[in-house]
Amino acid sequence: MFVARDMYLADEGRLIATSLSTINVVDIHGKQQYNESELLRWLGESVWFPTNLLPSEKLQWTGIDNSSAKLTFNYNGLSLFYIINFNNTGEIIQMETKRYMDEKRLETWIINPAKYEERNGIIIPVQAEVFWRLKEGDFGYAKFNVTEIEYNKPEKF
Repeated sequence: MFVARDMYLADEGRLIATSLSTINVVDIHGKQQYNESELLRWLGESVWFPTNLLPSEKLQWTGIDNSSAKLTFNYNGLSLFYIINFNNTGEIIQMETKRYMDEKRLETWIINPAKYEERNGIIIPVQAEVFWRLKEGDFGYAKFNVTEIEYNKPEKF
């Protein structure tokens, strides 16, 4: 029924949603809330591109306990974080942060990666569920099943 495209280009977050692939339902961008939200989405999707999660000048890991850590990403004046939970084998099983649900509403946003398998020589989660943790209860809105993934392909898609 609709297609949503999240992006972060030229230091600006943007969300475009179209109905029937032709009618723009949503086209939001240019505000700090959208910049933060799209960078958090990109960082969350980095479980599929694990080298994005290596420590660097912009990305730091801080241990919390034996099964969790805080992941902090500093970029372009923004400081974003996730609380990451691991299973006994060191796989990421939950990523939790605060993300803007709209321009004013900051809510808990959770990604649950699951079912780790090898794809192109890299072990990644091939399933993930995404939901908002709201006062009224959890609101799940996305489930992903990775059937194939390409790396080192420097071209626009």
